[in-house]
Amino acid sequence: RRLMSDGDFRRNLGEKSRIYCSANYSREKTLDAWEILLKNTQTFNPLVSVVVPAYNVEGTVSATIESLFAQDYSNFEVLCIDDGSTDGTSAILDAFAAKDGRVRVVHKANGGYGSAINAGLAAAKGEWIAILESDDVCRANMLSTMVAIGERESADMVKADWNLWWNKTGDVRPAGKINRSWRGHFLTRMERLALCCIPPAIWSAIYRRSFLEKHDIRCLETPGAAFQDTSFNIKAILSAERLVVTQDAFVDYRQDNPS
Repeated sequence: RRLMSDGDFRRNLGEKSRIYCSANYSREKTLDAWEILLKNTQTFNPLVSVVVPAYNVEGTVSATIESLFAQDYSNFEVLCIDDGSTDGTSAILDAFAAKDGRVRVVHKANGGYGSAINAGLAAAKGEWIAILESDDVCRANMLSTMVAIGERESADMVKADWNLWWNKTGDVRPAGKINRSWRGHFLTRMERLALCCIPPAIWSAIYRRSFLEKHDIRCLETPGAAFQDTSFNIKAILSAERLVVTQDAFVDYRQDNPS
């Protein structure tokens, strides 16, 4: 950039340097190099759809969305699924959407956690799907790190560890659920069965959208919210031929929310 714009810089170069730079850093070659770099970056910078199910979370959802805005990865959309909230949640989500075009809000009648997740999956446009619950927060490198792993390994699913977080005291502790021996390879069937036995935490992973659609992986929509993510988790883990894990933790999972 300096060679292209700074005449004094070019004039002060020695003769050999001028010849070298003219041959190797011409405007045309520089622009060609930028074009190649841009194409490579786009290849490894796919759109990620982050599904945020929300029901009566006016006290916590702003921190959740702000943690997504702090990502060092820019190519993502936030799908806020307002599951029939009766407090100020709907207005908060609409305000975020008005402020930032990456946020889309789906307002729907109350159907429970599984229904909200499924609505987000149906609306998603990204190559990758992530889930973040509306009383948790994520680290700034969550998407960049997990997408890089997923693209490098051509994975169906990338599973990470998570942190246990007590907001009122500021205490954060590693959950420590990902076994060290699972790292560095695609999980075997026996390792995937073992992974099914830890808490589901479907929000501690990213999933290739085409993989979820191929295997029709969705949450249950049974009455109430309990265990609606269990079948999603088990089917995803056992259906994924290329599943990799990382012991890094990207989500702070709130422990002191009684609801």
